[in-house]
Amino acid sequence: MVIEGGGRSTTGMTSRELCENDDIASSVTIDPYLGFMTHKMNIRHRPVNKKVQDEVKQFMARFVKDNVYESALREIFSTEPVQAFIQNKSKAQQTVLKEHMCRYLRMYDKRAGFKLSPCHRYSMEGRMGAKICATKHWYKNDKIPMLVGCIAELSREEEEKVLKPGVNDFSVMYSCRKNCAQLWLGPASFINHDCRANCRFVSTGRDTACVKVLRDIDPGEEITCFYGEDFFGENNCLCECETCERRKMGAFKDEESPKGNSEEKGYRLRDTDDRLTRLKIDTEKTRPVAEMLGAATYGNENWNIRDDNLKKQSHLLKKSELKKRGITRYDAELLISQGLRLPEPKELGTKSHQSLRSHSTCDGPRIKGKDLREQKMADFS
Repeated sequence: MVIEGGGRSTTGMTSRELCENDDIASSVTIDPYLGFMTHKMNIRHRPVNKKVQDEVKQFMARFVKDNVYESALREIFSTEPVQAFIQNKSKAQQTVLKEHMCRYLRMYDKRAGFKLSPCHRYSMEGRMGAKICATKHWYKNDKIPMLVGCIAELSREEEEKVLKPGVNDFSVMYSCRKNCAQLWLGPASFINHDCRANCRFVSTGRDTACVKVLRDIDPGEEITCFYGEDFFGENNCLCECETCERRKMGAFKDEESPKGNSEEKGYRLRDTDDRLTRLKIDTEKTRPVAEMLGAATYGNENWNIRDDNLKKQSHLLKKSELKKRGITRYDAELLISQGLRLPEPKELGTKSHQSLRSHSTCDGPRIKGKDLREQKMADFS
């Protein structure tokens, strides 16, 4: 995931504060709107009760209509979970929290140009996630200033203490230059991956970033970014994005189809924007509503199975086991969560390479005009 250079402004949050502030902010602005609990860094985080959800829905409906930030913040900070959260916080810490709340409120701003919607595509999040869709035309090289993300460095001790494999390590990058893990949270963390992404992240400060448009985006189209060539397994073999589904690649690849298929040697349709738009319109017309309505039950069931698989096979995620098998931790989690076996341990002397974290960002000096790859998922020998 490439993040271009920018200024020096800072969020004023440590990694712990970013985790805590992001959990509480998303729980009182995003979750009641979507109707389910979205990703959280605190694995013991509990969803807000129905009374609070109803309160939030009412004042968020008013905010969507009038966009008065002062009133919305006042009502948010009067809710029971936020009051409990700020009880022992200093004024400076409360100010930082308000700023982070505003980042989420801007997702509902009339000028935002995008909206948050439920997403039932991805099995790794139990088919209960979110996506960002455009509400206006965006053109190549436009920046989407209200769709921002926040970054905080993680020490080795914090990484071991905070991150739980397959549970809350959903949004972690690795900085090659700084040689440390970094949290990637905020509204932009809801942007999904696509192998033919229409956006990329650009820095707006030392630890913040917004989105830059790579090609024209129509209203209703999902805003996506490219995470990396090996983010979802080797060559993204487990990727479930829309492009992979259309191309029959990644998780949708038909393993039974013979190599050297005559169709692959012949002519194929190019992924032109006009053609993709026509395909998308045709798909929306024929997609059954029941598929979306039935996704919630299946998603919760799938999440429980995935979590159970990871707990039973957690011993295989140790560094020694991963090294013997020549597989990355992220790839191992993907396979185990889906009930698949890991590769057999390699013989001594066999070379293998390890990737470092979920995202890997080489954020050192960059040559202008070059698209330097930040994802350094290793190729296995």
